Order: sequence, then C-alpha cells, then structure tokens
Amino acid sequence: MRGSRPFELEMTLHGEHFEFHAAPLRSMQKGWVCSLHNITVRKQTQDMLQRRAFHDVLTQLPNRAYFRDHLQRAYLRSKSEADYRFAALFIDMDSLKSINDKWGHDAGDQALMQFARRLESSIRPGDLAARLGGDEFAVFIDGVADEDRARQVATRIRDALAQPFKLPGDAEVHTTASIGMALAGALTADVDALLRNADQAMYRVKQRGGNGFEMFGEEILTDVKPQ
Repeated sequence: MRGSRPFELEMTLHGEHFEFHAAPLRSMQKGWVCSLHNITVRKQTQDMLQRRAFHDVLTQLPNRAYFRDHLQRAYLRSKSEADYRFAALFIDMDSLKSINDKWGHDAGDQALMQFARRLESSIRPGDLAARLGGDEFAVFIDGVADEDRARQVATRIRDALAQPFKLPGDAEVHTTASIGMALAGALTADVDALLRNADQAMYRVKQRGGNGFEMFGEEILTDVKPQ
C-alpha cells in the first residue's frame, strides 16, 4: 500500500476465502478505501463444478476428459525427454451386466465403487486410475521402464478382484476384468492411438472369455478362466 494504484487480492483466513479490494482516496486527505468480501461459498461452488467437470460422480475417479488430458501431458513430456515412457491400461469389468440383471442397478453401482477403490489401491503414487464410462476404466502408468511394469500393475488389479464384492443385504459377488495394455512409443502417433491400442488388446481378452490381460501387439499374456 506504499504505492498509489488500486489493487485486489484473494486470501484465506481460518479456512474461509476472502476477496480484498483497496483503492487510494481521491481527495486532499490521504488514505485508502478497503473492502473485504467473504467468497467462501463462491469458491466452494467453483471447486465443486470443476471437480464435476473432470471427475466421475459415482466413483469419484477422474473421468475420460481428465484422463486424456493427463495422457496428453505425458505424451508431450515423452517428446522432450527421450528416456521417458508411459503406458495405458484399458479395463472392462466382465460381469457388471449380470450383477445389474440379478441384483439391480444399485448393486451394480456398489460394485463399480468398490472396483474403483481396488483400482486405486493397485497403483503407485504418480499413476492414475480413471473411469471412462459405464463399466470401462483406465490406468495411466508413469515412467515405464519396460513392459514388466505394466504386467505388474495388471497382475495386482487381477489379484485385487479375487476377493468378493460386498453388496447390500450381505450379498457377495465375484467379478473379473479384461485388461488391455499399450506402451507409448513408435506404434502410437498420439494419445488417441494409444487408447485405441489398449482398447483393441482389451477386446481380444474379452473375446477369449475375459479375466486376463494382454499387451497390444503381442499374444495373450495371462488368461485365467473364472472358477
């Protein structure tokens, strides 16, 4: 306030957000006119709308738009850092339709939320799990040195699904997943191509009965049939 120009800023005090405006007096008497507005509700509304724009409402995972943007930033990084690589997993729940048909859509939603939590627990910090829509999920794997890293994540996801899902009314169901994997590299011109590659690998697993994972461009890596 040593200067003579108006200014404004935002501040946080005791967990609430405020907007501070200050302007010098235009009179013979020197001084400032200041106002402080509580904008906590506005900030909370903005944060909520921002989250809804980029997160799935049901599972609270990032949505397709957020995931694609995340891939795009990783793709740009790979262009400037020759040694940086990443991978994408395209994941489809094998039995959501049967859960919905037998137990109802509320039970299907419960299964989706539990599936999302198990995905999150199967990845390391720096990786990202997302729900693309319906029973389709995806995982971004950061800093992949080789294909083994993608296989490790796919194995952990498969193992995490081995435990039954708890449904309302103490019901339990088992579900599996079809997982397609693709590494960013010579075969991927952009992030959309990377997702298509992972999707194609997932579809091949689906055609073989599900409950497995496959790397794009290779033969099936794991194909464990449901018991």
